[in-house]
Order: sequence, then structure tokens, then C-alpha cells
Amino acid sequence: MYVILYLRNREIEFGKDDVKWVLFAAIVLKLVLIMHEPVTSDDYYRYLWDGKVQSEGTDPFLYSPLELAEIHDEVIYPNVSFPEIKTIYPPVSQIIFYAGYLISPHSTAGLKIIYLIFDIGIMLFLLDCLKKLHLRSSAIILYAFSPLIILEFFLNAHIDIVLIFFLSGCIYFTINKNIPLSLLFLGLSILSKTYSLMFLPILLLYLYRSEISLIRILKNILFFFLPFSIVYIYREGIMNIFQVMGNYMTHWYSNNLIYKIILFLSELTGFNDHAVTRKILLILSVISYFIIIFSKFEFVKKITFILIFYFLFTHTVHPWYLCVLVMLLPLYLSYTSFYWTGIIALTNLTVFYYLSTGVWEDVFPVMLIEYIGVMIFLFIDLKKIAKDRLLTQNEIII
Repeated sequence: MYVILYLRNREIEFGKDDVKWVLFAAIVLKLVLIMHEPVTSDDYYRYLWDGKVQSEGTDPFLYSPLELAEIHDEVIYPNVSFPEIKTIYPPVSQIIFYAGYLISPHSTAGLKIIYLIFDIGIMLFLLDCLKKLHLRSSAIILYAFSPLIILEFFLNAHIDIVLIFFLSGCIYFTINKNIPLSLLFLGLSILSKTYSLMFLPILLLYLYRSEISLIRILKNILFFFLPFSIVYIYREGIMNIFQVMGNYMTHWYSNNLIYKIILFLSELTGFNDHAVTRKILLILSVISYFIIIFSKFEFVKKITFILIFYFLFTHTVHPWYLCVLVMLLPLYLSYTSFYWTGIIALTNLTVFYYLSTGVWEDVFPVMLIEYIGVMIFLFIDLKKIAKDRLLTQNEIII
């Protein structure tokens, strides 16, 4: 239904009334799920726990849930995954957890109300970007009605919508040449999910190539660091986040066929070393990052492909991670992003398998369909870019 809706409207330029109806319908679709409990994820218990800890006046970075026996309850604590591990979520996310807990202490309703506000902000940012980039406003359908957005934010209540809001704001202010707010929003994005840091060199290089003087960029860099004053609130335990991130980088894995292939090859050579596999993926990720960052791609296209290759070479690819690609779809329709953000919901079969058997294991046929399709569409995307570049060069020569 989502694909048909987009295909039927992709050549249409929406008027103001059409846009209002799209926004209204998108809000209603998400509003009806606010009271519904998550289905394929229990991450929200950690969110509620971190909110509860802050409501008790304690820094959530200081102690693991296991260590705070005095505030254990019968609703949240028993359902927190890995209670022996301290929180991994940065300060801006923590503020959202606290606010959501104050609104609704024992359900995700409070968080989802906040998410809906962010969601409306994202759609408004995207609509203005579409106008500035001279793209059809009907492309907003790609974000507004995305099943993945609805599933992961308004059913499963994942926090990544906060990152997406600030990143969309960064793109909006960059397109509008508002450097201070562009840098400010990027800083807030990093404080929502730390991997946003990889967008900083992209932004600075874009600003520099846009004939904005280096002095002017440096004068405004203070706005990037301004949000980091929030860290002071959590100054006692904030450094513990790096220990937890190290644990995540070392031990976590989910849904990456490239990881599986490299690990299999290492087994054939007698290594069978997960650490070596992760290092190889990291090297591939860094190489692809620098190739893309110094390419002549447009700003949004560069962010899109940085993310695609980042997810290809990371060790863990949960469905909600790819929601950031959905936000970019209206601004640049990557076939890879379109396919991947559609097919990845099938990986929730792993969750259903785990709930019935207690064993977390990838459903290999699903992963095979996912990654074969991704590689095919990535080839098509890159071939199209090469063809468009060749046509542009020929036009210049003529």
C-alpha cells in the first residue's frame, strides 16, 4: 500500500491542502498506536528505567540497574535486558527518557507523545527542504507513511527518532545557509546517538566547498559545542558510557551477512576470530567513509551513502537503525535505501523465533534475501550516479 501510494503520486506537486491532509493522516496513523505496548522489542524498559533512575535524583550513567536494588520494582526492572550493564544512551536521549517517564511512568505513552512532536518537526523540515531543493512535495509520502517509521517509533518506541529530528534539522539549516543552527542541531544529534559524529566532517567540508570562509566556519563552531554543556548534568558518571560502548563494539552482533561471510572465511583459514572479523569490517567502513566524504556527491547524497556503507560494514543492523535512511528518502531516492528499509522488517522473525525458543539466531533465508537485494540495488544506484555524471560531463563539453 505504501509503495502504491508513492508511485501514484510521485509525479504530482502537492498543493497546501494536499500537504495538510498528508500530515493529518500521518499524525492519526501514529496517534492511534500511542497507547499500544511494543511488540518486537523490549528496549523501552531500559528507557523507562533510565527515566525512573533520574526521577529518583540519580545519575543513570553511574550505576547499572542491578546495582540500584533500593529502587527495584515489579514492573520495569524485571524486564530490563542486561541489568548488569550501565546505560549506553547519551545525555539528550536521557532527557527524553526522563520527560517520558514523568508523563507516563509505566508505559511508553509518554515517550510516544514526545516522539510525535519530533515526527511533526521532521515532516515540516523535510517539506521545506523539498521546496528549497525544487523537488516535488509529494515525496513527503516516503517518510510520512513509512511502515518502518510507524513500526519502530510508534509501536516499538525506539529512541532513534530524536537523532533523526536533529539530523533533519541540521540538513534543513544547512540548505538554508544557517550555519550556527546547522552546527547546533548536529551537536544535539550526536548527543542523541553518538554515531552522528561521522556527519561532522561531511558538514564542515560541505560548508568549506560552498565558498564559506574558513574564518566564518570557525567563528560559528561554538554553536556545535554549545549543546555539550548538557553533559555537565551527568558529569559524575558520563565517562562510563565509553566502557559500555566498548562492550557493544566487542560483543554485539545482529543481522549482517557480510560479517557472517568474513567470519566463515576466517574459520576456513583456522582463525575463527570474531575480533579479527570486526576489525576487517571497521577497515572496510573507514575506507568507504573517506572515499565518499571526498567524492563530489551532493550533501544529502553523501550522507545517504555514508550511512548505507556504515550499515553494510557494522556488526549490528537492527531494523530501527535504518529509519534514518527513511528520513533521507524524500530528499534523495536511493533504491538501496528504499529496498532495505522495506525488507528489513522481516528480520523481526528472529525476534519471534527467540520468543518461542529462547535462542537468538538470524533467519538465514531472510538475511540472504535482504543482502542480495541490497547489493543489487546498490549496484544500480552507483551505476545511475556514474551515468548521470557522464551525461553532465558531456553537456559541459558540448
